[in-house]
Amino acid sequence: MKWVSVKNEGKMLFKSKLKLVALAGLVLSVISLLTHFLLAKHTYGIVYEYHSSVTIMSWMPKFKKSDLSISNFLFQTDALACFSGNNYSSCYSCVLLGADGSEWLVTVAGADYVYSCWLLMEHFLMQHPSYSRLWAPVRHFESLHPLANRSGDYAAPEMQSTGFIFVKIRGGFHEIRNAISDVVVVARLLNATLVIPEIQSTTSSKGISTQFKSFPYLYNEDQFIAALAKDVKIVKTLPKDLKGARRKKEIPSFKVPHGASPYFYLHHVLPMLTKHSVVELLIHSGGCLQSILPPPLVEYQKLRCRVAFHALRFREEVQNLAIKILNRIRASGQPFIAYDPGMTRDALAYYGCAELFQDVHTELIMHRRAWMIKRGILKGNLSSDSAEQYCNGLCPLMPEEIGILLRAYGYSSDTIIYISGGEVFGGVKKLIPLHAMFENVVDRTSLSSPLEWDKVYGQEANLVDQYSIPPPSDNVVMRSQAWKNSGPRPRPLPPPPARPKMYNVEGWWGWVAESDDEPESTIMELRTNAHRLLWEAIDYMVCTEADVFITGFDRDGKGNPNLASLVVGHRLYQFPASRTYGLDR
Repeated sequence: MKWVSVKNEGKMLFKSKLKLVALAGLVLSVISLLTHFLLAKHTYGIVYEYHSSVTIMSWMPKFKKSDLSISNFLFQTDALACFSGNNYSSCYSCVLLGADGSEWLVTVAGADYVYSCWLLMEHFLMQHPSYSRLWAPVRHFESLHPLANRSGDYAAPEMQSTGFIFVKIRGGFHEIRNAISDVVVVARLLNATLVIPEIQSTTSSKGISTQFKSFPYLYNEDQFIAALAKDVKIVKTLPKDLKGARRKKEIPSFKVPHGASPYFYLHHVLPMLTKHSVVELLIHSGGCLQSILPPPLVEYQKLRCRVAFHALRFREEVQNLAIKILNRIRASGQPFIAYDPGMTRDALAYYGCAELFQDVHTELIMHRRAWMIKRGILKGNLSSDSAEQYCNGLCPLMPEEIGILLRAYGYSSDTIIYISGGEVFGGVKKLIPLHAMFENVVDRTSLSSPLEWDKVYGQEANLVDQYSIPPPSDNVVMRSQAWKNSGPRPRPLPPPPARPKMYNVEGWWGWVAESDDEPESTIMELRTNAHRLLWEAIDYMVCTEADVFITGFDRDGKGNPNLASLVVGHRLYQFPASRTYGLDR
């Protein structure tokens, strides 16, 4: 009994010590909370922000999905840093620290001292030599807008036209935009009435919104007609009788070559237009009129500029989302760089840059190059010296090379870089080196929500992807049953019947080793092609408004100017002194 008593006393002593430890921990916690409250109460204007040191796989370490406020950021650049503010009754002071160690103490009135400090810091910053070298306008240029205005003797379109021009345009965003500018000039040249062009990338897609289809899927239809009222007569649809004739394929149709001359339209299209009152133009490779017109047609060249830079306005939903993305980028208070990689499969195949990749993407590029040669898009050999093409500047600069150039020129690691264009061929791994050099690499997906994109897409039907296994034939079923039910037989056994391939399981590149032709586009892929037009429209607006624009490549998969070239032209027209880098590859 004595041993039991000692054991109980030991348990009681242990419990009492445990209570004392718990009580001490509770007291320390209370003291810690009080200390934090006191520090928070008597500290003003000190802003701390954590930046991860490893941001290789992070798209957006500095931005949040919610609305960004300028007061939520620490204003910090290479030149100046606004690091504190102290409260003196009704006034606030902001200390600006220069790169050379000099200080300025500025007193401002009002509660929004953080924003006031930022404005003052920006004023000093814009006068700093490094800021001017990296972000300021290159030099003063006169505006190019007057060069696109109509001259005094420019005549309005005649009331009696020679007929209707119906246009079908197939291609990517830049090809559609170029083609629209050209067909307006062609309609003016032939004194014809232009029917709103049909964008086949949308009409061939299934399940997209019926609210936005064909031309209105991208552009504001009413704005387009009103802006060109003094140049060309434009209607939304053909008259009923001509519409029926077009459905029956009773009207003349022309497959227009790229860069066709005015002679082609005046001597081939115009006679048929006069005879039948309507012609159909099929445009598959972008611009359908030569890029530089002869001097007597200078007014038509001006008209081309008015179409591209004034008449073609994106519909309201696209513009609103682009403005939101721009505001979220600029909410950090810093200028930003827009970068278009230009790394598409077609461009890499056309210029023979397959050896830039040492994986399955090389096979995909070679397969595409063989497809181009077979269809006459490319004249040349299947094999090419990628190293020689690269040295001659005929291949895109890789993202890591762009990053090295920007860092060497003086852009800091916290510079905001917006990635534009479609999906970079080679996947996200091709952007990892750029992420390692710049921590604030963003794109349209990281600065917008799916709900916002749903508003742009409109109400779409639910589709089921068509990657489905076809039903097995009776012969295959019978062979499979015979294989399972067969008894003992001599070895070796014949192979089992082949199973149908599922490319979404084998990989979207699984067809390369089995067929010379690529698989048919699924319903979801056709819809994605239509969505890609909207993605590039958003990128086009952001790149045009960027403080700095740089591109890795300026040609598409047919040797013609790509999206980056359009952006450069628009920036030169709208902001002649804006900083745009044209790299010597």
